[in-house]
Amino acid sequence: MSSPFNVQVQPNFEPHKVIVDGPGIRNGVPASLETSFRIDTRDAGFEQVDVSIKVNTKKNRKNIFTPLKK
Repeated sequence: MSSPFNVQVQPNFEPHKVIVDGPGIRNGVPASLETSFRIDTRDAGFEQVDVSIKVNTKKNRKNIFTPLKK
C-alpha cells in the first residue's frame, strides 16, 4: 500500500434531518395561549442543538421555554 490514503469522512451533523413539529409550529397560535413543539434530532447526528425563539418584548407577557429530554 502506498501513502497518503484516501478516506471518506462522513459529516457529524446533518441539519436537513432535524424534524420540528407540533401545534406551535403547524397552526397559528395566539400569543396569549400556551403551546408546544418538538425538535427531533435522532437521525441528524451528533451536535448541540440551539433554539431561538423570537419574543415581542414590548408586550408585558411571561415567556417560558422548558426543554424536555426523553
